[in-house]
Formats: sequence, structure tokens, C-alpha cells
Amino acid sequence: MNWADITAVVGAAAWLPHVLRFFQKPRVTAYVGGTVEVGFTFFGPILNPAAAFRTERRDAIIAGARLSVTHERGQTARFRAVQVTDVGPQSATSTGVTQAYARVQSVVVLALTPSVVPERKFQFRSEESLRGFDQLHAGFNAALRRLVAPGMPFPRDEFGRAPEVQTLLDAARQGFFWQTGRYTVRAEFDVPELSAPVTATFAFQLTDAHLVTLTANLTALEASLRQGADPLGASGLPPATYNWVHPLVTSEE
Repeated sequence: MNWADITAVVGAAAWLPHVLRFFQKPRVTAYVGGTVEVGFTFFGPILNPAAAFRTERRDAIIAGARLSVTHERGQTARFRAVQVTDVGPQSATSTGVTQAYARVQSVVVLALTPSVVPERKFQFRSEESLRGFDQLHAGFNAALRRLVAPGMPFPRDEFGRAPEVQTLLDAARQGFFWQTGRYTVRAEFDVPELSAPVTATFAFQLTDAHLVTLTANLTALEASLRQGADPLGASGLPPATYNWVHPLVTSEE
């Protein structure tokens, strides 16, 4: 073997780790912590945890996420991620106003690299509410066509008594999932390069005070519908305001 052959072998050996890494599957770990945002709106129960991810060996992609949420008494609901929020550092203006950077993605995709541990806030909606939304939306549009005439004053009283509106409100109220007690959550994050989702398990506790805050949102449902029908506020009624609670996340690992 001459020096040219030796040089070729050494050069090939130097590339070998990179080639092997290309064929390796990534190893992804998910961490959920801090606080979790819990809410209820016309879109149903909402659960917004913050998650951080670590990948080893090679780059990876998170391409979807689901939650299985189980109350201590056994009630279970499935949630699906519908948005991802990238929250950046806060900054203060010259007048002292604090501003935070936030970018919302409607497509749940997150790129991971071994050198960075990104954190994102995920918005999850219950799958049951997502399945029934199209039907609710169709009923809402039927009520609008029948009651709200172009160029006419907003029919505040008629709108509140309309059977389509009452049907919508009843269906939305039936979707209220939250109650006092401890919830255990299993999160599943889809990584296309892996045959099974990446999982993380955490828990949170809803107190009596939390539940009072959340059940107050039931009274805001009609205002939310009216706001959608009357975006300019011609009815003269205040806009819908939803409350959120932020219980502490505890690990279940």
C-alpha cells in the first residue's frame, strides 16, 4: 500500500462518522413543565402546555401532537394540537411599555437540531369539539341568514331567542369537561423519522377557585356568538371575555 492508498483510507475513515449519522434515527426527548393554560370557549375545552425538545444524533421534525387527558375519577378526553406559538424575549419601549415577541403557527411543525433545545407553547383543542364544530358553524350561519338583514339594526333580542342559537349554546355547554381534582396527561409528539411518537407525561390540579373562573366562561358563550354575528358592536352589548387559569405542572415520570 502506497501513500496515496493510505491517504484515501484515512480520508474515507474521516467521513465514516458522518455517513453513519446520516443513517441513524434521531433520539428525541420531550419535556413539559412550568404552568399549563386551561380554558373553555365556544371552541370547547382548551389546554395549552409549554414543551421543550432535545434531539440527539441528527435533526428531526415534530409534525403533530395529541394529548390524552384523564381526571382522577376516570373521565378521559382526547385533545389535538391546532397551533404552535413561538414566544421570544420581552422588550420595553421608551415609554416603559413591555412587549413580547410571539409568532403563531397554524401548521403544527417544529424543526429540531442537536445544538438547540427549543421551547414552544402548544394549543390543544378537544377532538370531540373539533368534530362537532362544522355542524355548529352551519347552524350559526343559518341563524345569521334568517335574523341579520343587511343594513338593518342588529336584532339583539331575536338573536338571543333564536332556536339555532339556543341549539348552538346547548351543544357548546355540553362540551364543558373541566372539574376540580387532579388530571394526568399523556402527550404524544409525532416524529416522522420514528415508528412511535415521542411521549411525555405530566399532571396538574384544578382547585375550586379554578373551576369558578372557568365556569364563568359558560355565560360568555352567547356574547361570543353575538360578537361573531355583530363584529362592529351595533348591538351595544359588551364583547365576550373568556377567563383562563394557569395551574402548576408536575412531573409524572
